[in-house]
Amino acid sequence: MLLLFTLMRLTVAFGLQNIWLAHFAAIGETVCYICAFSLLLPRLRPWRRWLLGGFLAFAVLDSLLLEGMAQLNSYTIALESFLGILLVLLYFEQEIRHLAPTNTQRRPLLIAGTGIVLYLAGTVAIYLGSNTFLQTDDGVGMSLLYSINSLLLFVLAAFFTRAFWLSSRLPTTSLAVTR
Repeated sequence: MLLLFTLMRLTVAFGLQNIWLAHFAAIGETVCYICAFSLLLPRLRPWRRWLLGGFLAFAVLDSLLLEGMAQLNSYTIALESFLGILLVLLYFEQEIRHLAPTNTQRRPLLIAGTGIVLYLAGTVAIYLGSNTFLQTDDGVGMSLLYSINSLLLFVLAAFFTRAFWLSSRLPTTSLAVTR
């Protein structure tokens, strides 16, 4: 997030268009979600290459043909939100079925997954409507949408902070990934 923020600020400082960064951010986030959750979900591992390939093919199609680089890739962001929420729900289902009931407030990935779901559910609505504001050059509407997005990013960062704090306090054996 910090790298993306820095790159966005640099492009603005040099007077350049930075929508292309949003294209790469959506792709990068989704690739991270698929790779991270495929480590934790044994049922997903055989499908990881297909998920990555299909998503990347769709993202390229969206960025080059469907919406172009001049506007936000809202179809890719919608697919990112769908996949991200689906992966988190699959992880939640695995936790409910296979693990002994423990204090869920002490499970780092449950905390991070909750933040991911809240963030993706909110941003999909924002980005689907943002191209309308871009096309009509509505600065007030865009400012409102990006203010809401900033709030959602803050919520996501708070959940990630809590998850990382919890994981630093747990013994390393409880954080190991089983293969």
